[in-house]
Amino acid sequence: MTLAQTLMFGVGCITTAALIGSAIINAVIVIHKAVKARQHRAEREQRQAKQRRRRDFIDLMEAGK
Repeated sequence: MTLAQTLMFGVGCITTAALIGSAIINAVIVIHKAVKARQHRAEREQRQAKQRRRRDFIDLMEAGK
């Protein structure tokens, strides 16, 4: 193999490794965003449930007057 062929092979390997690394990083970012979205959704649902319980309690107190 000539020096030029060896260099081109090396460039191809480096390019392939960079593409694979980029794909892995993108996958991690997508997973991280999905986890954060799920956490935010759960927090929002908890807040809404708390507000519902508070409103129900106030309604009960108003009805008891």
